[in-house]
Amino acid sequence: MKGMSKRLIALVWIVMLGVTSLLSQDLIVTSAGDSLNCKITDIKDGCVYFTFIKKERTLNTLIAVEQVQNYQYGYYEKQETPQVATLPSAKSLYPKFRIAASGGYGYRLGRIPDYWDAVTKEFARKLKHGYHIGGDITYYFTEQMGVGFKYSGFHSQEKLNGINEEMNFYFAGPSYSQRLLNYDKTNAFIMSISIGYADMNDIVAGGYYTRRGSTVGFCYDIGYDIGIGDGFAIGFQVSFILATITHYTETENYLTRVVTLEDGIQESLSRLEFSVGLRFNK
Repeated sequence: MKGMSKRLIALVWIVMLGVTSLLSQDLIVTSAGDSLNCKITDIKDGCVYFTFIKKERTLNTLIAVEQVQNYQYGYYEKQETPQVATLPSAKSLYPKFRIAASGGYGYRLGRIPDYWDAVTKEFARKLKHGYHIGGDITYYFTEQMGVGFKYSGFHSQEKLNGINEEMNFYFAGPSYSQRLLNYDKTNAFIMSISIGYADMNDIVAGGYYTRRGSTVGFCYDIGYDIGIGDGFAIGFQVSFILATITHYTETENYLTRVVTLEDGIQESLSRLEFSVGLRFNK
């Protein structure tokens, strides 16, 4: 009998605690000094979500962390003035890391020499079109500014008189990025600039003839990321890579020599890249 009584008292106590928790109201103090009697439902993405009653109507809304001075759960169930908690700093609520993988269409911007014959010119025009894949990783030391590393590889391929030619261009280097997040910090407008290593690898007839050259290049990116949940986003980006080589190493039938290019006929590695890809922010 005593054991049953103890269990009944424990059950009543648990129910009372649950009811008290459900009925208790929370406090939000805004930066303007206003006090809100409400029920906090969540704190995420730089916002405090809460429910309150106005004119016998239950309303759901939110307020930006920057507009909140402090808050306290269960404030209105206590008689004494409690120690009021402080919200996490807004600096810790923005995504600090961005990892991006992209791919899409690329177009070489180099000029075709006027002295080439019509067939060679048409072949060169076709080789201007190709595809690219790449990736970026960025650490944002503030909400708007970050540093990281960028890689992009471009490939095009065509045949002329049964002979295959492959053009491969690579860019890799450190980057500086500026970012503008939306209110919920899920979408972002991003601009970045990179300086690094630019490389050309031209392969003809499976390697019977090759050209290889490298130089310092620049890359400018502009894009927009659209959040899809859990830190992931779909990103759209346009990139402009600028580089020119003044010499390259030529290999033909196992014989190698260095070719120096004069002004006006230097090899352009510049290209435009239009890409779409997956991003992860944390």
